[in-house]
Amino acid sequence: MIYKILQRFTAVLVAGVFVFSSLQANVRTQAERDQASQNYAAGLQAYQHKDYTMALQYFREGCSKNYGACFYLWVMLMHGQGTTRNIRTAMDLWNRELSSADTDHTDYLLKVAQTGIADAYFILAFNILDKSDSGADKALEYCQRAVDMGSSSGYVCLGMIYRDGAGVPRSYQKALEYYQKAANMGDAMGNNSLAEMYEKGVGVQQDKEMAMQYYQRACNTGYPDACNKQP
Repeated sequence: MIYKILQRFTAVLVAGVFVFSSLQANVRTQAERDQASQNYAAGLQAYQHKDYTMALQYFREGCSKNYGACFYLWVMLMHGQGTTRNIRTAMDLWNRELSSADTDHTDYLLKVAQTGIADAYFILAFNILDKSDSGADKALEYCQRAVDMGSSSGYVCLGMIYRDGAGVPRSYQKALEYYQKAANMGDAMGNNSLAEMYEKGVGVQQDKEMAMQYYQRACNTGYPDACNKQP
C-alpha cells in the first residue's frame, strides 16, 4: 500500500517538474523573442540614422529570433555597410535564415521595399521561385521593381531567371545582358556570374582571359569565392 502511494506521489512529482520545466522554457523563449524584437527596433533606428556599426551589432544580436533583423543583416553584408562586404556570408545567411523561413514574410518585405530597400524585392522574387516556377510572372515583376529603384540586384535577379529558364523561356543572351548591366554597376554577383558564363562558354564564346578579369572584379567587390579562381 505504502509502495503504491509512493509510486503515485513520485509520478505526480515528476509530472509537476516536467510542466514547470516546460513553462520555464516557454518563458525563456518568449523573453528571447522580446529581446530580439528590441534589438531589431534599435538596429532599425541606428540604420535609418546611418550608424551602421551600431545597427550591425543590434541586427546580429537579434537575428536568431527575429526575421527583420536577419534581413537587414543580410542587406548590410551584401552592401558592406558597417562591415566588409562579403557575398558568401550574406548568401549563407540567406539560405539559413531567410529562404527557409517557415512563416510567410511577404507583407513585411513589401513594406520594407516601399521604404526604398530594393533588395527586399530580390528576396521576394526568389522566395517565389524556390516554391514553384508558376509564380514567375510575379517574380519578374519584383525583379523589375528592384531595377526601377536603381538596384543592381534587380539585374542579377533577372539574369538568374533567364539563365535558368525559371518560368520563362531560357535565354542565355538575356541573362548575359542583365549580368553585364549589374557588373557595370559594380555588383559582385553580376561580375561573378559573367565570369562563369565566359569560363564555360555559356551564351557567349568561351574566353578564359575574360572570365578571369570578371572573377577578379568579383573578388575586389566582395565575392570571396571568386578570389580562389586560377587562370
